[in-house]
Amino acid sequence: IRPGSGLRSLLTLAPTDCIPDDHELWNNYPSRSPTMGGSGDPVISKRLSDAARALYDDYQLGGPNPSGAQELKIGPLHMLFADTRFNRTSKTTLDGLFGVDTEKALVNWKNALLNAHSARQLAIGVLACGQILLDEPSLLDGLDANLQSYRQFSVITDTMRQLANAGVPVLFLSGDIHFSRVTAATY
Repeated sequence: IRPGSGLRSLLTLAPTDCIPDDHELWNNYPSRSPTMGGSGDPVISKRLSDAARALYDDYQLGGPNPSGAQELKIGPLHMLFADTRFNRTSKTTLDGLFGVDTEKALVNWKNALLNAHSARQLAIGVLACGQILLDEPSLLDGLDANLQSYRQFSVITDTMRQLANAGVPVLFLSGDIHFSRVTAATY
């Protein structure tokens, strides 16, 4: 790996993708976190998040990705890797998980799957986000709000419901070093 190239030279050897979560930033980003000193100060918070973004872009992506989502299609797999961390709105509103570009990418991903399914082509959706899909808000949301804590989570669930209603199989991928679970759901 060349110095200054991040992991790009390694990651380009095979299909790979990285999506950010609390380990790139801090719990409840962009809101204050009791476990992250300085996250309540707007100036320090901006410096921390700018540094985290630059490191993520350079070392995990190999360059900036302003869209907040990456698509990868291999055979029948239509994969979408969505950033549900860097573009969140503050905890005081709990509105948004992602920006307009990521929401458009989610809609385009869904439409491509529905179109392939309508054309009787084998199409399997793979959606990856930084946090788990099947969970409920809890008192721990004060330490780290989850996908379902945000109003925009309905965009994800509505998309999954539309694909399920059409009979399109979808695999949801997520990961966190704190939990290990496998869940299967039949709609």
